Amino acid sequence: MLDLSSLPVELHRRIAESVCHTDLKALRLVNKQFAAVAAWPLFKTLHFSGPASLRSLPSEDDNPQRNNVEYGRLHETIEAALGLARYAKTLHFNPAYYREGFWQEYRAYLESQMDEPVYEVDWEDEGFEDSDEAEDFNARYERALERIQERRNSRPAREASLIEEGERFFRRKMEEQVSNAGRISSALKSLFEAMTALEKVEIEPWEFRDFKELEFDSSAADTQRGDSFSTAVMTESLAESMQSAGQHVKSLHLTGLDPESLNDTSATRHLFANLKHLKLNFYYVEFMLESAPVSSTFANLFECCRQTLQRLEIMGGGKWPQLPSRGEHYLLKIVSDEQDAKAPVFPELRFLGLGSLILNTTSLISFITRQPQLQSLSFNYIYLATSNIGWPALVSSFPDSVQHWRAGGQLGHEPYPGFVPPVAYNWIKKWYPLAEGLPEECGWKAHPRSDHRWIDFYRLSYPNLS
Repeated sequence: MLDLSSLPVELHRRIAESVCHTDLKALRLVNKQFAAVAAWPLFKTLHFSGPASLRSLPSEDDNPQRNNVEYGRLHETIEAALGLARYAKTLHFNPAYYREGFWQEYRAYLESQMDEPVYEVDWEDEGFEDSDEAEDFNARYERALERIQERRNSRPAREASLIEEGERFFRRKMEEQVSNAGRISSALKSLFEAMTALEKVEIEPWEFRDFKELEFDSSAADTQRGDSFSTAVMTESLAESMQSAGQHVKSLHLTGLDPESLNDTSATRHLFANLKHLKLNFYYVEFMLESAPVSSTFANLFECCRQTLQRLEIMGGGKWPQLPSRGEHYLLKIVSDEQDAKAPVFPELRFLGLGSLILNTTSLISFITRQPQLQSLSFNYIYLATSNIGWPALVSSFPDSVQHWRAGGQLGHEPYPGFVPPVAYNWIKKWYPLAEGLPEECGWKAHPRSDHRWIDFYRLSYPNLS
């Protein structure tokens, strides 16, 4: 009979990767050997995430291993997790980071709500029902509208004491972050030294719901200005520690990044060096407009991974697909620091993914045609803003190396005649790939997926087609 304990360690790990989470936890209880085997898939991702809600405030006695990691006490969490670090291939990083100005922006959010139109969801607490009598309906409608507006107008005064408490709480936490900066930096360096299997780093801004009795989503305050997200701060913090530890990764995902807040330093260049996969998700994309000043930060950082990058994804709108309201965005503004320069060549780039953008088609074509190894592209909620250069022209320009591309979400092209620049998305015609199709000379055949979320396109000569 085969003794499982005699199998090579590599085979044990391959088997463990197919075992469900519950059974892996049970496997760890068998003996020390199987505990080590189960640890690799069980702890392949380390999460350092802040609390989802501040309805109950974190206390000094909270267990640092729970899902309520605070940046100011990060050294405590790392100390508890250090024994698992060698198993992790992915670090997901969005601890609670308390920042200056949050509550001022929350007040600005309350002020802005006074002028917002009343939507259907606002009527839920009104007990408002239809009436057969038009006069009675209209009268009750007006009274309900007045009550909703009165509640909105009174919120700043009603919530003043809790907002002041929130300011005091944030102030204490910010002081904690500053006073523990040295210990946090040292702990992060130790963490990266222990993460010998690390391949991917994912950084997101911390978002939370509510504060004690205040009911709100923190993103409502965050979006009052474009430079208030913590992703750039966390990116630079991790970059400095990774540089000190001599650690590199293959894949980097940055969500909610404000490009103007990220600095071009030796540490951030170290972080970007030799990346194979880079995913950038911007909440605001105004820096890609033609009128925006040219910045060298991203051009310099892209240069650090230009020779090795195989997958590049650039998304706008945050977590959910959301087109910019207006403006024509230039892909070259993010990869080049010269206004009229040729698109840089990424010699190993195989995949390009773009989402939630209104793009200048000429700039896009310029970039795509310069990539010698490009094989596949993905477009999700993409509108092409250049007149007379729509989707048929774009896909016809793909180099021969591209054998597949896919489209999802709303797509558009060909702005209506007479629009006043900058173009808005509702001044661009929607494009329906299946209904309108592509001219046969374009050389592409559509294959809708069963879930209808994506449409795959393959070249007519693609060998896997029947």
